[in-house]
Amino acid sequence: MPMILNRLEWSEEDKAQWMFERMTHHEFDVYPSIETDFAIVWRSNPTFLHLCRKAIENTPLNRENAWDLKTWAAPLLAMAADWHEVIAIKQKIAWRCDDFLDIVQLYLEHQEPHQAEFWLAKAKKHATPYEKQQCEQLQVNLYLCLGQMTQAWQLANRLFTENPSFDSYQKLSAFKTTHQIEDAEFLTRIEQSLIACYQPADARGFISRNSSDVVEFYIEQQAWQKACDWVANRATESQVLLRLTDHIIANRPQLSLQYYLRVARASIEQTSNQGYQDAIHHLQRIERLLAKNPTVLADFYLEITALAEAYKRKRNMHNLLKKHYPKQV
Repeated sequence: MPMILNRLEWSEEDKAQWMFERMTHHEFDVYPSIETDFAIVWRSNPTFLHLCRKAIENTPLNRENAWDLKTWAAPLLAMAADWHEVIAIKQKIAWRCDDFLDIVQLYLEHQEPHQAEFWLAKAKKHATPYEKQQCEQLQVNLYLCLGQMTQAWQLANRLFTENPSFDSYQKLSAFKTTHQIEDAEFLTRIEQSLIACYQPADARGFISRNSSDVVEFYIEQQAWQKACDWVANRATESQVLLRLTDHIIANRPQLSLQYYLRVARASIEQTSNQGYQDAIHHLQRIERLLAKNPTVLADFYLEITALAEAYKRKRNMHNLLKKHYPKQV
């Protein structure tokens, strides 16, 4: 269709008007996109770009017009000569917090902290509780841009404390390393925050993602004894428990066996054929890992017998155990 439009003996003004009208008013439910499909036409049509610019200037900035404004702005942004022009266009259509934050980010990227500060203040006035966190994250970057390292570090730590997780710890740790910050209490503070936000499994046995953050922190710090003490009586995500096991199996084979059995039982309790297959996979893996440790391997085979007895009512699982471990079942 764009090629057909190009071949029509219309004036450039008529082509521009035809495309402009169909940017926001489709004649059919399914229609080629003017912004993308007709770019080959409008990129060389100054009249079309003028219509978009004029529409933005003449349209009130509010919720009802937001989609139209962004639609008209898209070709102008695509043809913008530099970042100053991009920001000028974005400022004309900005009305929500995320629009303001987009402008803040651009100013920060181009080392314009005072302009960023002005638009960040506007963003904070319109922010939802979730968006306030985004504002605070950009406030950290603004402090950095202003050379205010102490304020940046203090705010970054407060944001972590308010919403601690292993992922946010890693980001904070990277921040600390990048900016060569000395903080003797850093790791102790992180550990205490992660412990404080631990949530035990609910009545259905569901384990929240953050419930394994303490273990992941201990694994990263190679604090193996602390990790083992923590998981001893706390529900832990299977993948995290297996990752811990891979690190400790050489020195703690018996404990490693117990962790793999925990994961296998959790898979069986899903009462699904996929869960049963996963359980067999975990059992076979720990069997291979214990191949050079005959004493613990003997305990493993005793555990297989115990599993078969415990889950004999789960016929599909029992059959799999019998298939793979006929001597023990």
